[in-house]
Amino acid sequence: MRIYSKAEDEQLTEEIKNENSKIEDVKADILSALENQINSELYNANLYNYMSNFYSYFGLEGLSEFFKNHAKEELDHAELIENFLKARGYRLNSYSMIPVKEVMEDGNFKKPLEIFQKAENETTEAFYKLHAQDEKENDLLDIDFIYTMIREQLEEMELARTVNQIAKLSTDWLAIQDAIVHLQ
Repeated sequence: MRIYSKAEDEQLTEEIKNENSKIEDVKADILSALENQINSELYNANLYNYMSNFYSYFGLEGLSEFFKNHAKEELDHAELIENFLKARGYRLNSYSMIPVKEVMEDGNFKKPLEIFQKAENETTEAFYKLHAQDEKENDLLDIDFIYTMIREQLEEMELARTVNQIAKLSTDWLAIQDAIVHLQ
C-alpha cells in the first residue's frame, strides 16, 4: 500500500477529478467511512500481531501463528477496501498505524481471545453501519462490496465466538491451542 503525503494526495486527487468524473459518484461521508474502516483494519492487524507476539513469548506458537494469520487477513481487508476505492477513481489519504491500546496480562491467556471477539464484533458493526449509509445514499456499488465484507466478517465473528467457547472448556492451554489451531 503506497502512502502519499497530504500535498501529493491533494494534487493527484485534483488531477484525477479533472481527468475522470468517477470520483464524484462516491459521497464524501461514504468515503470517510471507508477510510475509517481501512484504519480499523490496520489497527486490528497491529492488534493481532501484538497478540501473536504475546502468545509466542509464552511458547504457545500455535496461537501465535493463528493471530499472525489473522493479522495478515486484516491487512488484506484494508487492501480490498483500498482497491475498491481506487477502482472508483478515488485516491486514498495516508494512514498512520494507531498504537495498540489493549494490554495483555502475563498468565491471562483468555484476555487476547476476548479482545479478538470484541474487535471482530466491532468491525462487523462498523460494516453494518456503512451498509445502512450506502442504502441511504443508494450507492449500489458500495452496497454490493460492503455486503461481501459483511459475509466475511460474520465468519470471523463466529470463529472468534467459537475460540472463546473452546477457551472456557479447559485450563490446559496446549489442548486449547490445538483445538483453536484446527479451526483454521
